[in-house]
Amino acid sequence: DVVVGEVWLATGQSNMAFKVDAVENAAAEKAAGDFPAIRQFLVNNIAVLQPAETVQGSWQVCSPRTIGGFSAVGYFFARDLFHKLGQPMGLINSSWGATPAEAWTRRGALAALPEFKPRMEQEIADLEKVPAEQAAWPALQAV
Repeated sequence: DVVVGEVWLATGQSNMAFKVDAVENAAAEKAAGDFPAIRQFLVNNIAVLQPAETVQGSWQVCSPRTIGGFSAVGYFFARDLFHKLGQPMGLINSSWGATPAEAWTRRGALAALPEFKPRMEQEIADLEKVPAEQAAWPALQAV
């Protein structure tokens, strides 16, 4: 069940993570949400210390049963484009509510800004502690 068409990245914080289930007219949107040519790949929220080359997640076909879990912004964007272009729409939803904006920006880009340099130096120092903290975690759980 593969389609070929547009693919868009829906990424960011709470505004992009906001789901169709939470919109004001969710019941009506879900009832009318039968668009098998619109699909969403929802990237699992897994914290990593370095940029990842692969992600975990799954594709879902847009239907009244699944649409509630779609990014509302992504869905309305894809639906409007689908009507205008008549092309299948794929959304890659890589959003995570309540994350800091800095988490979505390369460290090197932030470190180049003088106002972020102290924060990036602290982040590097904190990241250097992670292996020891991870190794100590099992012993802390046993207490």
